[in-house]
Amino acid sequence: MKTPKPVLVAHRGDAAHHLENTLPAFSSAVELGIRHVELDIQLTRDGIPLVLHDANARRTHGLDIDVRMHTFSTLAQLGLFDSSRFDCPVPRFDEFVAWMQHHPAMHVFVEIKKESLRTQGRDKVLETVMETLAPIAGRHTLISYDARVLDMARQLDQPIGYVLPTMGNRYRAIAERLAPELVMADYKQILRAGSIWPGRWKWATFEVADTDIARRMIALGLDYLETMNPAALSSMALAVPAL
Repeated sequence: MKTPKPVLVAHRGDAAHHLENTLPAFSSAVELGIRHVELDIQLTRDGIPLVLHDANARRTHGLDIDVRMHTFSTLAQLGLFDSSRFDCPVPRFDEFVAWMQHHPAMHVFVEIKKESLRTQGRDKVLETVMETLAPIAGRHTLISYDARVLDMARQLDQPIGYVLPTMGNRYRAIAERLAPELVMADYKQILRAGSIWPGRWKWATFEVADTDIARRMIALGLDYLETMNPAALSSMALAVPAL
């Protein structure tokens, strides 16, 4: 069923006002009336999933640490999860899932990052993510640039979203083979293409930063708009959840 307007997705939460991919950022999105959030997953060396975009915590937390190379206990000793050190420490994925259980109207797009797929392997990452998501089954969509892990998720009857590296013919063919619920592309790619591909999937774009870009995406028929600043767009893009 088509939605009457695009659904607004808080990209890594309300990242304009709180540190991205943290519980305060997700809670702020809820306070704005947002019902869809997107986050990223990286795994520690001992397989603990963290809500973190980059494999290295330097950009977000000022610690030059590749989380994939260290165990959870080592990262804890280094202070990555310490609320006395950071206003917004890195959350474990299971902490986010527990947060979701207190917000039953929320849907989450879970991006499985290629960096952790390379170090842990697709089977391990997917198994870990699915085990963690079990308490909120039916309220998530697995997304990735990696088509092979999406193939594996589809075999488990999971809803999937394919994030396009580009809008070239190669990736269109992959999308048609995957038949995902969602196809996602950077808004700049969509503007260059001038249109979106027809299909049974819905379309999402990122990173929409202002109302002008949002209007252009709406005119092209986008179903979901991802933004790090949902407050700036919430008056024009709220819709009933469709997945």
